[in-house]
Amino acid sequence: MDERMLWKNWQYLKNEIYVEDFIDPMMEAGVFTAQNKRDIMTVQPSTRQMKAEKFLNVLIQAGERGYEMFTTVLHDMRTDNRYTSLMEKLNLPAGNVMVVHPLVEDGKTLFLIV
Repeated sequence: MDERMLWKNWQYLKNEIYVEDFIDPMMEAGVFTAQNKRDIMTVQPSTRQMKAEKFLNVLIQAGERGYEMFTTVLHDMRTDNRYTSLMEKLNLPAGNVMVVHPLVEDGKTLFLIV
């Protein structure tokens, strides 16, 4: 995982991401748990930046798979101008590229390519 990229852009990420855009896709991919979601959404004080801080901490704990899914969700939202500059900051391609969605089935990691 390029954890360094997250740390390098930590303050920017805290100010730019809306965790509501990321939590459900991260849960559907099995990266975040229902408890992670509760912890993030009920953090106090309940500000957007504090939720983002908690989200980023959980994301780092999720490791490589978490970072890959985070970048996949970002890529899926590439038409949302709100995240264009964030993708540039993280050196993520904004154009049409192959996206790999990690899936876990029977304890094996599979990849869905779209």
